[in-house]
Amino acid sequence: MNSLNNQTGVLCIGSIMVDILCPVDAIPSPGQGVIADGYRQALGGCAYNTANAIRLAGGKTRLIAPIGVGPYAAFAQYELAKRGMDVLRIEGAPDNGAAICLVQPDGERTMITLPGIERLSEPYWLQSIDTTGFGFVEVCGYEIGGAGGDLIIDFLEQHPELEIWFSPGPSVAQIDTERIGRLISLQANWHLNAAEVCAFTDSDSLEAAGAEMAKQCGVAVVVTDGAHGSHAFEHGKHYYATAHAIHAIDTTGAGDSHLGAVLAQRAKGSDWLSTLQFANRMGEAVCQVVGASLTDEQYASLMDAK
Repeated sequence: MNSLNNQTGVLCIGSIMVDILCPVDAIPSPGQGVIADGYRQALGGCAYNTANAIRLAGGKTRLIAPIGVGPYAAFAQYELAKRGMDVLRIEGAPDNGAAICLVQPDGERTMITLPGIERLSEPYWLQSIDTTGFGFVEVCGYEIGGAGGDLIIDFLEQHPELEIWFSPGPSVAQIDTERIGRLISLQANWHLNAAEVCAFTDSDSLEAAGAEMAKQCGVAVVVTDGAHGSHAFEHGKHYYATAHAIHAIDTTGAGDSHLGAVLAQRAKGSDWLSTLQFANRMGEAVCQVVGASLTDEQYASLMDAK
């Protein structure tokens, strides 16, 4: 694993959730039902998935995500302890949320989110953060669009020394435009997929959308495109790294892990091509396991095999 210096750590602000993974033959039509082929629980949540990828890549990271009280919270705390990751325990708070993930045979997933403590935010949760030694911060659309979104952006405005990376996710069109405007004013970099960047820019072309977004926002924009690889747009330049052919089992968390790999590589000064190549490998590895993130053993096996 690579080691980063003390000034290039990454803060991951967001959620810890429990993914309830349900394999199904197909997503039911409206008014219809489906019987899952069993289910299993796995640790998830955008911030956790991203932080875990950074950790696996040898990066310095701190997970700023609350743990409440309840069965999902207890499961999350147990899983985090196994990985040596600290938790922000909030006594007397609601349980953590969960995501029911319907996973089809091709690995594509459809999610139903059951919100919990991660949709809340209190000022003191962020006021206690020591940013010494951290140069990057990652935030997700799920939290920015929630009740605590303004508090998170307030924190970002108070720490201009941090390079911001924003992963809006599929809810990008539902996030308050004023909050999006504040993030753009802070020159937040963007990480999103092909469908999201095209929807945000009202464009049919990934390349045109990414280039225009980077130009208008004056930042870096990373766009994932599934089996076709990933792109980065910055300062009028376009970088592209192809993907490897794999058998996808479950795509849950692949985008978050791709972002974590991007941050780990950029924090240590890697160029864009190397960054995208490594991030593609990380995302591909996550697609080859059940669940939204890799264990240490899975990381060693799947990444070393590429």
